[in-house]
Amino acid sequence: MGRNQEACGAFETALRYNENFRPAQEPKDKNRGPTQTSSPKGISIINMTDKSKKLEKRAQREQERAAKRRQRYLYIFTAIATLMILITGVVLWQVYGPRETPIETIALAAGECTPAQAMMNYGRGDLQEGAQLPTYVDYPPLSGAHLNSPLRDGVWRQPAQNDELSRAVHSLEHGRVIVYYNQLTDAERTELENLVGSEGKVIVLPWTGLKDRVVLAAWARWQRCHGVNPQAILNFINSYRDKGPEGAP
Repeated sequence: MGRNQEACGAFETALRYNENFRPAQEPKDKNRGPTQTSSPKGISIINMTDKSKKLEKRAQREQERAAKRRQRYLYIFTAIATLMILITGVVLWQVYGPRETPIETIALAAGECTPAQAMMNYGRGDLQEGAQLPTYVDYPPLSGAHLNSPLRDGVWRQPAQNDELSRAVHSLEHGRVIVYYNQLTDAERTELENLVGSEGKVIVLPWTGLKDRVVLAAWARWQRCHGVNPQAILNFINSYRDKGPEGAP
């Protein structure tokens, strides 16, 4: 009996010891909801949401890039179309637009003159005496290679030959004005010589190959007259004298 009582006492002592050292339970909070725990399903939903946002942003960037490409192509197309329209307009203007009537085709009344007109400049260059003369495009010639000795200033009575025409080009190069004439009456010739015979750097030259009665010539420029027109002749001389590419006294 004594041993049984001792064993019972030890058991009770150990039981009380365990009760004293039992950890206190956390009091329940009535306002606190149930503890949430992560689950594989919740993580999957979050990952899908992130991927969806990334795809939306990528699609938006692609749309923006596509819009910029369309705008760039539109600018290029507009520039090309504008250029083509301008080129077409220039071509149509040149083909169908108004043109200046060549003065050699203008019919003139007695004493009437065409406006002065600039002609093609065919360059210049001296030729030695006896050299083959070039074929001049303009008649009378207004520019081009020429014999190396110019004509003297003043009034000529003998009709010009090919050599004189070439020397006349040299005179134009030096800034002279030449008054060609053909088929003038004696009274008209006298009027012309009295009008410009005393003018400096002016040459009065008859030429039987002239289609008009009077032609005023300067370097790469001319004017036709159907007879002697004092005002037109003096205006041409004052406008184009000393305007050749090579000055000379």
